[in-house]
Amino acid sequence: MYVQTKSQFKVNHSLEERKRIYSKKQIIHPTKILIILEQFIDNSASYQLCLADPDQLMINFEAEMNQQIKKKIPKAKNISLFFFINKALPQKDFTMGQLQQKMQDKEDGFLYVQVKSLETLGSLY
Repeated sequence: MYVQTKSQFKVNHSLEERKRIYSKKQIIHPTKILIILEQFIDNSASYQLCLADPDQLMINFEAEMNQQIKKKIPKAKNISLFFFINKALPQKDFTMGQLQQKMQDKEDGFLYVQVKSLETLGSLY
């Protein structure tokens, strides 16, 4: 089974460039969490999300991840979304600020979120 191991954003941008992007956006939006949203890629994906490659999002510290990110992803009704950070499912009751403190990338500061979509009989969200 093929599983994406490295962020496409990291592949396409050098560490220096990622740090520059992060600091520039952090200066403009100091109260936001900077997220790189990418599709979780493996062989079991039966539905491809329409994500920009990769999508950069800015979300408030107090926001809950599931509600904020789901608004940004167009999807069919029979698709459920699962969010992974550092190959783990984060706790649903954590705010974005808590997730950033615990799981942000130590090199460049971004919070890398991968979205896995699965076909279901009905949406879980």
